Amino acid sequence: MSSLDNQMRRVEELVETLEKLGNPVARATAQELMKSLLTLHRNGLERMLEILRSTESGTATALVMGQDQLVGSLLLLHGIHPVDLETRVRKALEQVGPMIRGHGGELEIVVVSGTLVRLRMLGNCPLSAEALEHALEEAFANTAPDVQVIEVEDATRQLVGQMPLPLVR
Repeated sequence: MSSLDNQMRRVEELVETLEKLGNPVARATAQELMKSLLTLHRNGLERMLEILRSTESGTATALVMGQDQLVGSLLLLHGIHPVDLETRVRKALEQVGPMIRGHGGELEIVVVSGTLVRLRMLGNCPLSAEALEHALEEAFANTAPDVQVIEVEDATRQLVGQMPLPLVR
């Protein structure tokens, strides 16, 4: 388990502890403090991206930052990731493409809407639903962890699978 996973798990534990506080004033104060800190961090990160983009190589640097697991997760958390969702979805599909094509199939994007992605499987791909789900989950965890649901339809546009994904690991 990575340090980031441990840190995220600890944050979740602390949030749960705060939500269980018996004193409503203390709970409300703690929640307001968290919101204020998150707003401060978002504004700082947003300003950093603005500064980067104003320099000659800054846009490329911002894109590299978005690919870093920790920095990318923070940018996603605040809704300011430098790479749009559809581009990140395409990158995820590039990761699984060779495996799918090796089994005689091809995945194409039907729609990217909010946190839902609908894909169409073309060709005759004999991969099991579990193998496809595992491959997509791994690829999306790396490039588009903000996607919550992936739907897969066949060439006749019939939905053949739907997988809910955990939001931002």
